[in-house]
Amino acid sequence: SGFTNKAANTLCSSLTCVESDCCTENPTCENFVCPPDYTHQGLFIVCATQFCQQSDCCVPDVVNIVMPTCGDFPEIDCSPGTPKDVTFVCSSLICTAAECCNPAIKPPDDEYIEVILPPV
Repeated sequence: SGFTNKAANTLCSSLTCVESDCCTENPTCENFVCPPDYTHQGLFIVCATQFCQQSDCCVPDVVNIVMPTCGDFPEIDCSPGTPKDVTFVCSSLICTAAECCNPAIKPPDDEYIEVILPPV
């Protein structure tokens, strides 16, 4: 791997063919420019064919993003509710109170006694 065969009718430099006569070393990612939202994997990665592809040289940034947890946002105020576990992973890069807090527990209804007055 790392080499591509030249055309079958390529002439060799002497009576016995050597690797350099018949094979072309594949390029590296050194000159490959990754699109936005992709990270370059490294200049010295050898491409799979004679033409470097995005899949040879680049990885999507999403792979590198670690979503934050509620513990990363200690400023979130959950009162009157209670905080969820600090290890709860948020759905975006900014955690919200809606994700990181348990709602306040409502008091049971029997604490409020409705008085119905008879019609006058």
